Amino acid sequence: MNKKEKSKIIFISGLITLLIILCIYALSGFAPFGTKTLAVMDANIQYIDFFSYLKDVIAGKNSITYSFGKTLGGSNVAVLSYYLSSPFNLLLLFFSNANLYTFFNIVVALKLTLASIAFAYFVTNRFETSYKDNSILFILLSCGYGLCQYSFFQASNIMWLDGMYMLPFMLLQVYYIVQGKKNWNLSIAVGLAIIFNWYMAGISCVFTGIWFLLECCLYAVENKMTFIQFIKTGIRYVIAMILGVMVSAILFLPTIGALTNGPRGSLSFKDLLDFSFVGNMLSVIPKYSYGAESMLGYPALFCGGLAIVLSLSVFFNNRIKAKVKVILGVFLFGILLCLYWHPLYLVFSLFKSVTSYNYRYSFLVEFFILFLAAYNCIYLTDKKNLYSIGVAAILFSLLNIYFTQQYTPQEKTNAYLTISMLIVLTILLITSQLITNQKLKYVFLVLLLIASSVDLGINSNLLANSLSMDILNYKSYRKNQEKIINQIESNDASSYRITQTSNRASYERNLNHDYDVKTKSMFGMYDGNLTANYNESLSYGYKSTSGYTSSPDGTQLEFLNKCGYPTYADCLTVTNTSMLGIDSLLSVKYVLTSENYTGLVKKNNTKLNGKYTYTNPYYMPLAFTCSNFDAIKNEKGYLNPFDYQNLLFKQLFNTSKDIYKPVKYSVMKKDDSNTEIKLNTSNYKNMVYYGFIPWNSDSESYVYNGKNMITKYACWLSPTVFHIETDNSNTKLRVESADSNFNYDNAYFYALDLNVLDEYAKTARKNEVNISIKNGAIDTTVKAEDKDSYLYLSVPVDDCWDVLVNNQKAEVKSFGNCLYAIKLHSGTNKITMRYHTKYKTLGIGLTAGAILFIIVSAIYRKKHRKEN
Repeated sequence: MNKKEKSKIIFISGLITLLIILCIYALSGFAPFGTKTLAVMDANIQYIDFFSYLKDVIAGKNSITYSFGKTLGGSNVAVLSYYLSSPFNLLLLFFSNANLYTFFNIVVALKLTLASIAFAYFVTNRFETSYKDNSILFILLSCGYGLCQYSFFQASNIMWLDGMYMLPFMLLQVYYIVQGKKNWNLSIAVGLAIIFNWYMAGISCVFTGIWFLLECCLYAVENKMTFIQFIKTGIRYVIAMILGVMVSAILFLPTIGALTNGPRGSLSFKDLLDFSFVGNMLSVIPKYSYGAESMLGYPALFCGGLAIVLSLSVFFNNRIKAKVKVILGVFLFGILLCLYWHPLYLVFSLFKSVTSYNYRYSFLVEFFILFLAAYNCIYLTDKKNLYSIGVAAILFSLLNIYFTQQYTPQEKTNAYLTISMLIVLTILLITSQLITNQKLKYVFLVLLLIASSVDLGINSNLLANSLSMDILNYKSYRKNQEKIINQIESNDASSYRITQTSNRASYERNLNHDYDVKTKSMFGMYDGNLTANYNESLSYGYKSTSGYTSSPDGTQLEFLNKCGYPTYADCLTVTNTSMLGIDSLLSVKYVLTSENYTGLVKKNNTKLNGKYTYTNPYYMPLAFTCSNFDAIKNEKGYLNPFDYQNLLFKQLFNTSKDIYKPVKYSVMKKDDSNTEIKLNTSNYKNMVYYGFIPWNSDSESYVYNGKNMITKYACWLSPTVFHIETDNSNTKLRVESADSNFNYDNAYFYALDLNVLDEYAKTARKNEVNISIKNGAIDTTVKAEDKDSYLYLSVPVDDCWDVLVNNQKAEVKSFGNCLYAIKLHSGTNKITMRYHTKYKTLGIGLTAGAILFIIVSAIYRKKHRKEN
């Protein structure tokens, strides 16, 4: 196949894929043609805010190295390398924050188009053939890769799609290494894949090992390969892979450094000893159907009706050697086993227990199905082989009908439609190959092209529409939220944090009560003010106490959890209520909320996005001096959130006064699902009341204050501490729960004494230290009269901070095992803090060395070829 034919196949594959996607967008009303978006679930909860944050980084308004918008503050290198390092994200420069959902849809279309182009590049170079009739088949199989089930099913995880289009380039280079050429091209492909998204690159790198063995086996059958040759080839492959990792070291090493600081850096190697199966391997048959969604044990692998008949009939093709069929069959079984056998499932989940988005690597299996189909395409000259395609189609159709009998009526309808189209495609394929009249042959090939495009389009359309939502109020919410933050910052130039108990999910939920459960999950909306939207501080550029990323700081999560803001999934802290004590200590000066909170003062009567702006009169500065810090000791045993906060205040201010005081209560069970709790709130004036009822297991529970629901409770994303608003001496709570899973004997009800809190706040403000604080840089000068003085700094301790006092390494302590306390000397203390990225210098050196090695090797090989 000459270069012109290859270029034609590659171009047309991408063009058809793009046209199919644009047709789906236009007909179904996706942005930019309508109001629908593929940015659902985590994309809506997290990624849209991350894209807005990246726009600020590009504009110089925020930082990747360090950002105070990430929970209490931290490095965002791992956030960049996992979510944001795709080259397609440079297109953000052409979109406003109000149009990020349009950007999302367009980038999905471009990535899937590139996936088809990449597969076309793979097949046209992997299979050197002069049969022009294969061109149309290669085009359709390439479109099948870009529009496979994985494409739209995982489109919301847009950063994973980079792995799709990089895989064909990586596997082609593995083929070349086995063939004895182009060693270092694999290194470049691997390096770029890791830089674009290290997670999917890791999965693809594991798969290259399987592909290397496959190509070696096929090479051995065709050309004979001795054991020594295999070892030498294996060494070249391993060196190329290592060099590829080195190429990516400039970003990958800092990512490793950032991940090791968090609770999600550990791997589940012990689970490799679980040899169970997660499902029945025959489930792939009925799941090969239009609109099928993958579930654990039930992977959906649709990549076109043409692909499945061609891939199955490869084993009936009499022009393919028996040994080759055995090799292909063994590897097909092994690759399918990766979906079902727990050890392999764990390996391709990169040794992490996966609780959502099962089969995030299924595009590897779809690639292999299409590879089998492409392998079969170059041996279709024999009429008997064409008839074997018909046999494979009938056999698969019968099995599909048999296994779908237990499915829902809609699933059966989709399966029958899939089978009908599969039969049509098979007839068109066989006919186009048998006809000798060129004009008529051309007509049937065009019909095959149209039918196959419709085939792929139907599946993609069903998946896209089932995993999408309308962009209802984002633009107005965005405009109003920017207005809220700008108003605060324009009137207050000091350093402080902002929290909110109402966010975009809350806003959407309040405006649209009639959403069904699935649509709410797309938005990240939950009943009872529960939400996972905790990245607005990154999106709108302010300091906060919340965050939800895959690379959190474990010490921050632990600290906030002890203080009463619980951690979920080791990656997010629930802060959908205001605990005035710890918020004040963390310098929370403004609270955006629709609730009433005793102690907070409404800043104005302007309600935007369903919430008012409140000021916290008890807020404490980000930095102030304190003394006798050596008295601080780690707590022993379990302390409830209120006693723990009491300990923090007493240690920090070196006094004996508690800010939280226990409240007497009584419990009365009304019936099987309702329990009443009476609180003695006789001292309610200048007191803020809170409760915490430990539970033994999750349940669908609710806590009410009179007729008003406080929160959904004891479930995913629920708070542990809840606020109790009261204006009388006796308060009655009601817990509604179908399960008796609460430990009422060890419930905690406390009152926050605002008078005591006010004393502490005044002391802190009296000792306030003015600081210059930016992302990754803090400067201040402190005059200390006492050598036992410390500077309390509401910044998380991190070994990447270089802390100097008068140009000497500072003596620091960790307050609450989280925040900085810097030892001061008598007299003037000039304090400078700079944040450095771990392994940054080493990463740059390794990347530079790897690139230099590749360039020198290329020059040497070129010179050596000329001399010979």
